[in-house]
Amino acid sequence: MKKTLAALFILALVGPSLLAGTRIIVRHPHYRGAYWPTPTTVVKIQPNTGVIDINCNQKEALVYVNGKYAGTAGQYDGFPGKLTLKQGQYRIKLVYGDKVEQTDVFVAINAEVNLNVTF
Repeated sequence: MKKTLAALFILALVGPSLLAGTRIIVRHPHYRGAYWPTPTTVVKIQPNTGVIDINCNQKEALVYVNGKYAGTAGQYDGFPGKLTLKQGQYRIKLVYGDKVEQTDVFVAINAEVNLNVTF
C-alpha cells in the first residue's frame, strides 16, 4: 500500500502532464476478503493546473479567488487538499471577521504556491 501511494506521489510530481485527463485506480489489498468488496480510490489528474497551499492561523477564514468565494482556509491547508487552479494570475483574498488580507499570485503549471497568512 505504501509503495503504491509513494509511486503515485512520485508520478504526480514528475509527469502529471503525461497523464492529463486519465484516471488512476488505487486498490487497497488489506480490505480483500470473502465478505468485503475491494474499495478503490480514483485520482483525477487535471491538465494545465497548479496548486496553492494556504497556511493560515485561522482555519475558518473565508477564501475568495478573483472575488468569488472558494471555501475556507482549512480546506486548502495541504490536508485534506490544496486549491487547484489553471495557470494564470489570481487575486487571493482571505477574510476573517473584519480583517482582510489579499495578495496577487501567479499559478504555473505543475507548480505549488505557498501562501502564508497570519491574522
